[in-house]
Amino acid sequence: MNYNQDLSDQITFLLPLKDRDYISIRLIKYLNSINFKLNLIVADGSLNSQENLFFKLKKKHNLLYKKFPYDKNPFFFTKKLSESAEIINTEYCALMESDELINFETYIFFLDFLKKNTNYTFVTGKIVNFDLKKDNSILIHKKQCHPNFDILFKSKFEIINHPSCWEGLHRSHNLKNSLKNILDVSDKNFNMLNLVKFLNIFTIAQGDVKFFQSKFITFRQANTSQFDNTIFTSSSKIMQKSNKIKTFLFMKSTKYIFKMYLKIEKLQNKNLKSMFIKYYTMHLISLIYQDIES
Repeated sequence: MNYNQDLSDQITFLLPLKDRDYISIRLIKYLNSINFKLNLIVADGSLNSQENLFFKLKKKHNLLYKKFPYDKNPFFFTKKLSESAEIINTEYCALMESDELINFETYIFFLDFLKKNTNYTFVTGKIVNFDLKKDNSILIHKKQCHPNFDILFKSKFEIINHPSCWEGLHRSHNLKNSLKNILDVSDKNFNMLNLVKFLNIFTIAQGDVKFFQSKFITFRQANTSQFDNTIFTSSSKIMQKSNKIKTFLFMKSTKYIFKMYLKIEKLQNKNLKSMFIKYYTMHLISLIYQDIES
């Protein structure tokens, strides 16, 4: 079989699953239509196995399917991610979501960038989010990315200004280290907001980050259910709804933040430690103000 590009020996795409078979079917059709050969690890935390669905990818891609216990909370999800990352044996890797359609040509560009710039640990670009409406029409979200992202140096890292380190290309050893540290500080009460924020912090703590405003990396559906059952509700609205008493929720997270600080101390990055304290102090003040105003 002929492919325009074989990415399977250089990049591993890690796909965490939880239910949403209807989304998986769309992704499988897309991955079987592209002109790239991929190395793909499917980490399935669904209630019912999706192995039969993903078996269809084996003729075209290198596929490793692993079934995990049900993702009944974000801790199980974090554990699944960390354990799956340890299986990665390529030098570079990327997280993939079942509700996104990746532009793999951009990842070839990212690969070349990281090879030439060894001080960078992560590179990312523009994400276009959309909602799929009940009549199957598409609503594109207006705000696609932060206008000021470019080069983010480890030595000048500010937690408040950085891109998400979820979608994009990682050096595999850095992502493994990040997820292992996050798992070490988590427990059954851990939440997704902490997971995303801590992944950002650990990624940039290990090296510089590059954001390419002009490089489109993925077309992602926002209104798919993850830890909810509302298919036609935007994930951003779900997040807002679950954070009515923001200060209370933040206080519940302080033990994880303290554990994270102890981890960061070992990195010997004075600027990061000071920014960590400054960010979460300002964040708490902001949440108190928002709760008083609401």
